[in-house]
Amino acid sequence: MKAVGTEVKATTPRERTRRLLLDAAREVLRSGRPLTVQSVADQAGVSRATAYRYFSSNDSVAVQATMPLHDDPFADPNWPYSRPDPHTDLPTRAAAVVRSMGEWAFDHAQELRTLLALSLEPDSEARGLSRRGKLRRARWIESLLADLPDSVDQDTRQQLAAALLPLFGADAIVWTVDVADLDREAALDTLAWTASTLVRAVLDQTDGKATSKNPRPGRIRDRTPASAADTPAS
Repeated sequence: MKAVGTEVKATTPRERTRRLLLDAAREVLRSGRPLTVQSVADQAGVSRATAYRYFSSNDSVAVQATMPLHDDPFADPNWPYSRPDPHTDLPTRAAAVVRSMGEWAFDHAQELRTLLALSLEPDSEARGLSRRGKLRRARWIESLLADLPDSVDQDTRQQLAAALLPLFGADAIVWTVDVADLDREAALDTLAWTASTLVRAVLDQTDGKATSKNPRPGRIRDRTPASAADTPAS
């Protein structure tokens, strides 16, 4: 992920209002009240008309309430979690990105689980609640993997990106907590370790291929035919 978190833009009045409404939506969701545009407007202390400028429908409230405020959360000046160091190696950065986003996911677990449940409803596609093609994590992963060496082929890049997808959001919470029965810290450690291990495996695989295609000069001399005395008996 190139220059992650190095540029912080000042928030505009519109961005501040959006943040206010999303915070209100998350609070309504946590409280168990109906998640509607009106209930969010009431919670935020703004008019219904203002809320509708940001939420086109009640369903859109649920979708937006479960997403980070920025496409690149690390560029958000109010991002409260750790930020990856752009000067570390790629496996370390991958682990840092996954851990940071995991911290966010655990703090918003109820909202993420709600959206996951809504996305599994039979009419989720028609209501705009399907997650297919809408997950921001794909863009975060794409940005991260842009730093892979050119020697990594496209198929391998796609496989790695697909393998990293479940390490974010509701999916990460479900398999680490519900399936693996880990507590929060153990889950975050496991998610970060998995990301680092996957990226490092691809880099090691690529280095291995490069070595086999370009053997060191010392290896060439080893291929010189041995004398009859040195040749093992067949």
